[in-house]
Amino acid sequence: MKKELVLAALGAAMFMTSCSNENEVFPNNDRPSGQSIVKFSSSINGATPDTRAGNSTWAAGDAIGIFMVDGTPAVVDLAANKAYKTADGSKNFSPVSLNDNIYYPVDGSTVNFISYYPQQTGILLNNLYNVDVASQNNPVDIDLLYAKTTTGYSKATSTNTVQLFFDHKLTHVVLNITPGAGLTASDLNNMVVTVKGINSRNTLDLKTGNLGTPSSVADIVMKTKTDGSTSDAILVPQVVAGNTMSIEFKIGNETFVWKVPATEFKSKTEHVYTVTIARTGISVTGEINPWTSGTGGTGTAD
Repeated sequence: MKKELVLAALGAAMFMTSCSNENEVFPNNDRPSGQSIVKFSSSINGATPDTRAGNSTWAAGDAIGIFMVDGTPAVVDLAANKAYKTADGSKNFSPVSLNDNIYYPVDGSTVNFISYYPQQTGILLNNLYNVDVASQNNPVDIDLLYAKTTTGYSKATSTNTVQLFFDHKLTHVVLNITPGAGLTASDLNNMVVTVKGINSRNTLDLKTGNLGTPSSVADIVMKTKTDGSTSDAILVPQVVAGNTMSIEFKIGNETFVWKVPATEFKSKTEHVYTVTIARTGISVTGEINPWTSGTGGTGTAD
């Protein structure tokens, strides 16, 4: 299953003047003298239902934040958290406003790029991006992605493609659910699935791409199909000791509980479990579909 995005930045130093220049907010003759604009496009590989990286295309209005940095890294030419978005869900990203255009340094110095999704206003490179997955109402808004180049680019190479490889920073848990003894498929309708005993918050250092220490244990209601056949959640990566995390399945007035065994939920991993709920208890088998890799597992509950 898809685990990364590829974002391409095309410098337009040698780009011919043309009214078909999709990503440029203003005409070429209004461009600051001696500057080469950086243009962006992207493609998404793989498919993961209901996460931003889960479709073959972006959705209209999706926005990424981009920083142009030196080797420190420190922001270059005030190009901090510039907002680029796609208007129609295509691979092409355009600056949200004239102020969001990014240019290579006029002096020819080498730069790199840091980018993340979903874009938030008011974030500087030395700030921490706050992660909170307590609400799963709209998973695409919490499926944090991060990319950082190390090759180095400049005005002299502005016609080259700058590729940003995005990785998932969080972890994805998927439950494929079937009824067992004493239950029918219709019994699963409107089932509520809740993760308990797990941290819901963290921070991301935009300079390094490193997550901090997980915090704030919370009940996390998973996003579940109306028919109860599947349930999934984006979770904060963390190590869970045996029997400290549980998943509860509420069917009408009955609640079935699975005590999750000791598990390390790593960044970029997807944990897929097949769950059979029966009045004699819950049986669980697990497998891994890579964002990169992870652990599934087995378990029973009543």
